[in-house]
Amino acid sequence: MQHMRKMKNHRSTTTSFGIFLMTACDDIAFMGLFTHFTGYYKYISDVLTLTGNFTYFKIQPQGFRLGLEIGPDLAIPTEDGRDTELLCHYGLTAG
Repeated sequence: MQHMRKMKNHRSTTTSFGIFLMTACDDIAFMGLFTHFTGYYKYISDVLTLTGNFTYFKIQPQGFRLGLEIGPDLAIPTEDGRDTELLCHYGLTAG
């Protein structure tokens, strides 16, 4: 689910929330992690993952763009013997 605000004064924000179910099979996990490292939680079997994200962008009148992205990833195992993990992802953009 994603919500993007209309750009005002050359600024925009986006918020998103996602739920990734434990549907990946073990055979595809390695290839998924190898090819899409930033979306690792989509390829781990037996883990329910909740993700959130906040993005802020500002575009200068000359066209220069600045951006910030931050959010949590909560990985909840569906098997015994594994720990719940809380991770934070972030990013900066300029150009």
